[in-house]
Amino acid sequence: MSKLWSKSSIGPAQDRSAKLNPKIEAYTAGDDVVLDMVLMPYDIRASKAHAKGLHKIGVLTSAELDLIIDCLNELIILWTKRKIEIRVEDEDCHTVIENFMVFRLGETGKKIHTGRSRNDQVLVALRLYMKNQLDQIQKGAVNLSREFLAKAKQYQDVPMPGYTHTQQAMLSSLGHYYMSFAESLVDDAELIKAIGGHIDKSPLGSAAGYGVAFPLER
Repeated sequence: MSKLWSKSSIGPAQDRSAKLNPKIEAYTAGDDVVLDMVLMPYDIRASKAHAKGLHKIGVLTSAELDLIIDCLNELIILWTKRKIEIRVEDEDCHTVIENFMVFRLGETGKKIHTGRSRNDQVLVALRLYMKNQLDQIQKGAVNLSREFLAKAKQYQDVPMPGYTHTQQAMLSSLGHYYMSFAESLVDDAELIKAIGGHIDKSPLGSAAGYGVAFPLER
């Protein structure tokens, strides 16, 4: 199957028989399909948002929007059940998603790519993935800090030596020791939250890097 980004041929106009070298393709994109399977649900989520934006500016009718959303919902179910795969010849999840939509919806499926590029498409998917992962890490840090806090209260009266430069310095407690980890994890959680806020910006509408002529709601 031809790549979404490819032209009718590769190479000089006079050489219409040129093909991608399968060894080079396997080397450059062979492992990408594994990573793209992880990114697929985020790419689908971004496609839903993009479709709704296209509907707002009149590119898609309400009926077309409903068809596209239903199609994307079907695709996420297939992904959840591991009944869809990305082959090396597909190259990435963008190709699989768009080919699936065109297969199901014909010309309506092709409209999903209006006003966007694979460049901003992959950036959105990556940011959604990072947001999700950071959220899980932040929750884990908060939960673990609570465990340390509980231990700090439980052992607040248990004495232990406090060290400075590997030397015993003064009397401390096991509770104080546990509390140091609790506070450190709270700092981590706050930092992760700040990073999440920085990531929470949509690249959609930047397309190949210079914007599009459509008045997309970015």
